[in-house]
Amino acid sequence: MFLKDNQSGQTILVSRQSGSPLTAANAQSVPSALSADGRFVLYFSQATNIIAGATDTNGPMEDVFLFDRDAGSTSLVSRMSGAPTTTSNGPSFAGDMSDDGRYVVFQSNGTNLVEDMLDTNGSLDVFLYDRVTQSLELISRSANNPGHTADAQSSIGSISNDGRAIVYNSYASDLVEGQVEAAIGLDVFLHHRKTGATRLVSRAFGNPVATANGDSFLAQGSRSALSSDGRYVLYTTSATNIVPGVVDDNASFDVYLFDSELGLSNLVSRSSGSPSVTPNGSSGGSELSADGRYVLFSSSATQVAGVTNDANGFSDTFLFDRMTEAAKLISRAEGQVTVTANGGSVPMGLSNDGQTVLYRTFATNVINDVADSMESPDLFVFDVSSDATRLVTRSAGNAASTANGDARAGVLSGDGLAVLFSSSASDLLPSGEDANGLIDQFRFDVVHGTVSAVSTGVANIAVTVNDSSYSASISPDGNSIIYSTSANNVIAGHFDPLTNDQFFLLNLQASSRSALTCSAVVPNQAANGPSFNETLSGDGNWLLYDSYATDLIQGGTGTDTNIIHVYLMNVADRTNILVSRSFIGPSNGANASSRGAALSHDGSRVLFNSEATDLVQGQIDAPATGDVFLYDRDSGTTTLLSNRSGNPLEACGSSIGSSIGYAISSDGDRALFATGCPEIGAGVLDDNGFADVFVADLSASSRVLVSHEAGNPNRTANGNSDGLKISATGGTVLFQSDATNLVSNSVDTNSTVDVFLHDLSSGASTLVSSAFDNPSVAANGSATAFDLSADGQRVLFQSQASNLVGDIDANSAADVFLFDRAGQTRLISRAWTGLSASGDGNSTPQDLSADGRWVLFNSEATNLVEGLVDSNGSESDAFVWDAHDGSISPISLAAGPGSVTANKASFGTRIHDSGNHVLVVTEATNFMAGVADGNAEYDVYVASRAFVLFQDGFE
Repeated sequence: MFLKDNQSGQTILVSRQSGSPLTAANAQSVPSALSADGRFVLYFSQATNIIAGATDTNGPMEDVFLFDRDAGSTSLVSRMSGAPTTTSNGPSFAGDMSDDGRYVVFQSNGTNLVEDMLDTNGSLDVFLYDRVTQSLELISRSANNPGHTADAQSSIGSISNDGRAIVYNSYASDLVEGQVEAAIGLDVFLHHRKTGATRLVSRAFGNPVATANGDSFLAQGSRSALSSDGRYVLYTTSATNIVPGVVDDNASFDVYLFDSELGLSNLVSRSSGSPSVTPNGSSGGSELSADGRYVLFSSSATQVAGVTNDANGFSDTFLFDRMTEAAKLISRAEGQVTVTANGGSVPMGLSNDGQTVLYRTFATNVINDVADSMESPDLFVFDVSSDATRLVTRSAGNAASTANGDARAGVLSGDGLAVLFSSSASDLLPSGEDANGLIDQFRFDVVHGTVSAVSTGVANIAVTVNDSSYSASISPDGNSIIYSTSANNVIAGHFDPLTNDQFFLLNLQASSRSALTCSAVVPNQAANGPSFNETLSGDGNWLLYDSYATDLIQGGTGTDTNIIHVYLMNVADRTNILVSRSFIGPSNGANASSRGAALSHDGSRVLFNSEATDLVQGQIDAPATGDVFLYDRDSGTTTLLSNRSGNPLEACGSSIGSSIGYAISSDGDRALFATGCPEIGAGVLDDNGFADVFVADLSASSRVLVSHEAGNPNRTANGNSDGLKISATGGTVLFQSDATNLVSNSVDTNSTVDVFLHDLSSGASTLVSSAFDNPSVAANGSATAFDLSADGQRVLFQSQASNLVGDIDANSAADVFLFDRAGQTRLISRAWTGLSASGDGNSTPQDLSADGRWVLFNSEATNLVEGLVDSNGSESDAFVWDAHDGSISPISLAAGPGSVTANKASFGTRIHDSGNHVLVVTEATNFMAGVADGNAEYDVYVASRAFVLFQDGFE
């Protein structure tokens, strides 16, 4: 992460190693906020060498840092109480800071930031750091006990200029004394540090402690959701009971402005005909001027601001004046103040005084004498006082023409005099100055109308390898990619005579590649069999994988190349341990195939499945079906987990099928598996004739039945159940089942598979895939579980049901959903035209970040992102969804001009926990500029993103 002073031209490294201003920190860093004078930079990072003598207790998780440009020093913000150089014990993410950089507000999963704090919600909380006193304060605290965190997740929004007021989102029900929850969902709260009081913003009219009857959240640009003095709050809501007398029948989201002095909200997104009627479409808040007078928002409605002609079918940009209570159309056709432009627009920035607006649009008639033939979005600046519009992304060689590429992001400085933006265009600068064919960052001077380069890339000409490649894993620090390919020309001098699938490691920082699955017998030669099914440990040091190769370890594993063996590799030195070994010795392969299932965080314990009968000395295995085993790296021992009750050496065979291991807790003490054997649980009555789910607790040498009849922990449920995942702490299990009696008083008439969560402490299961209007009723279609957040609070799943959320689902296709244990289910694969409609094609979930914020999914839908041109038709594209603002970002875009999908199918496979790196496998030949793709096969790419601008626009 770098800081550039546009006056002096100097660029400095911000995310630096302690004591070395020219050496980058040892992991990825992400900027978050900047002080008004550009002195302080707030960011979060996974690096462990930023603070001298620091103790990093949370491993590869994110921590929050504050960089002082004047002093050249960095402070650890998310610190353990009483230990300024020791990180908290959970991930932390930066949010916002006061103008002078003294007060920093951030969110964290840590439980040891404040002395004697009791944290029982197992989720994110909001904290404030005082740079001067170096103290930390819990903001999202229980009203009944300020030493306790609130009872559910809270996420950061904005802090006032003086640091006295903080606004944030929360699912909690105890932030305000006497709080009454109208519906379990997201609400907006305002905390005043001077009084210590927290107020409910999204409140039902007439009752300051009763939540409104719909979800409410801060404006999309949450750092601009609060006026500078903390009086006004901008938010978006689906609630209908906030202002008395308002007629709200659009069944969608509307924009409100809360006045904390009066304790009242004002409807911003109102119909032209009446200030007390919502318009006929969805609206979303964007930004608020410093004094809270002007509100920038977007709306797909056609009845806003006196618009007489809105035929573009997309969202438009509006500015509301609180003093006059009138709205103005910003994204207009030139010379026609009540006619929308001929393309949709997205608001991107509002100056502090509310007089300058930055927006992005596909429209071609914003300025009549500008030629626009690229079919890609451009940036415009609108001057409110003069009603004049200026083109930001214009060709340097022709001021009357848009640039030859798209504008992908934009930020307006606080004074409205500078725009920072990124673009794929090559003609924003004079001829020949931008020839790298990449996306670069630029600065537009609003006064002089000039464009200058902030960063220019280095040409990256490459040629794809000569066969298919498949994505594998990304390291916790985001710097290493492990992938599989059958190509034999990846590394010069590496000999691969059989062109089998092999693993390679790509170091992004060093831009180097190295072979992983090499022969232990012949140097610089690939192993003699294909390797696949990789899992990387949580600390990134160990790789679990399967292979047919027999020469991965010294001495080999025999001559049978038809047997699959399980290996554990030390990534640092490339040495392999044979996991699926016969009890005879560590280099003797087992007598039948095995497959790796899961790995503990530190790679010390391996859960695997095997048909072998010689893994454990004395093993009794009849009938010889698949069984579940645990390998301990430290002791070198293997334990049979799916054993018959009462005999640790007898595999519990069954005519119903094999036992299958699925997941293991981070500490390796709890393993999740399913089995059809009716004699595996002591005292368990198993008469269902189906597979059931168990958790083996290794520390207690016990097994617990997960898929049991409600209220009866020792009797299996009446259907087939499959395990999927266990939370990092081992307390929550995600599984799926067609049983109908797993939850008390539930109604399940769909005759198909549903998704469930099981709490091992209480022994109770929760129906995840339930109808939106009744959590005890199974939805009307099948559901498939995919992933679980580390804390067990969020579930990613797919379903064809049409009643999981109160939205329109008429696509007759599979959609992606995220369930929160607070009680909310959100549709992820939704159409951009409103928050209430599913996409127009099948969507499949792929990956969930550990904190549950980022969702990676693939979709055949063509209407998920406004303005996105889908060039590959019904083929799959990759997308990322952000739980903080509900936004969807396309990942598999074609290089070059326009927001256009790549020309063939693409699949996202992994997302880094920061949300900033996505692994993509694609057949497309135009995914990256300068790449010669002639293999007609799948290739692997890593996509990344993010930047911020100071208020004065100079840095």
